[in-house]
Amino acid sequence: MTLLAGIWWASWFLGALSILMMGALIIKRLWSDHRDRILAARRAELEAIVIQALDDPKLLYEHQFSDQDAGLVGDIVRGLYSVIRGDTRSDLVHILKDLGVDEVFLKQLASGRDKGRLQAIANLSMFESEEVKKALWQALNDRSQQIRMAAAKALVASPYAFSILAMIEKLEVGTVVKTRELRTLFKDLAKRDAPSMTEILAADVNDFVKVLAIHALGRAGDYSVLPAILPLADHRSIDVRAETFRTFATMQHPDAIPLVLNGLQDTAWEVRTQAAIAAGRIGIEESVPLLAALLDDTTWWVRYRAARALAELGSVGLEELRRIACVDSEAGHFAELVLAERKAA
Repeated sequence: MTLLAGIWWASWFLGALSILMMGALIIKRLWSDHRDRILAARRAELEAIVIQALDDPKLLYEHQFSDQDAGLVGDIVRGLYSVIRGDTRSDLVHILKDLGVDEVFLKQLASGRDKGRLQAIANLSMFESEEVKKALWQALNDRSQQIRMAAAKALVASPYAFSILAMIEKLEVGTVVKTRELRTLFKDLAKRDAPSMTEILAADVNDFVKVLAIHALGRAGDYSVLPAILPLADHRSIDVRAETFRTFATMQHPDAIPLVLNGLQDTAWEVRTQAAIAAGRIGIEESVPLLAALLDDTTWWVRYRAARALAELGSVGLEELRRIACVDSEAGHFAELVLAERKAA
């Protein structure tokens, strides 16, 4: 066979193969669309059944649901969950449990693709049983971070009792799992049980966990957690100290005043910055000399935040800013800048 003949046959083969592959893709797409239409039609039928059952939940007993139908019914009920109230909600969930819908979701969570397992976790949040709790807790060990986070959220929203510290250890927060969702999760944990959340601050956990816990506790609206946060103003980690002073600014509690005054002299500029913000937010007039000194700080952000804090302190701080603004220096520049900002506002 000559070279040209070989090239011709190879081209013919590749062309035929591409046609076959394109045909297979078209058939797959047609089949997928057909299946989606069937599923959508069946979902519409089941939605009508569920809507009828809102008036009389026992009507669901008249139907024999396949695993696929049971999953769809559970998904439909969960979608209506926010608008269903009182006995109707509890009756629907009780009947779904009698029909084995929760078992379908437990099987789905135990095996299958991640998309279906995430849906199963969301739907299992309707049911309250030891089996569901065990399944969600086991999902905290899953290989998929998405599954682990979804299970954690479901447990936080549930009435089940569990150890917050154990959950955080299972999630491997700060070592394996570092996602933006963690801030929301920690806030929800703090709202659920702020006193238990404070145990994390004294536990042997990484600094990333402590920062998340401090942030969440400072926004839980519970001042009883403050004694657990105060000692962290002297923590070895700059990140932990900075988050502690950021939380002092949020909580604005007078018990933090001595620590804020010390923080204005911290060796880390990140901490001095947050301490300056806290001094202004809390309204610590004793901080005026220290804030004025920070207008000569080596870090731009510290200088700016110190000047802003002085402006927030009212007449005492503004008087100091005007005095400094008269001096031709870096400090005078920042004082003048903040005074101009205040006037413009």
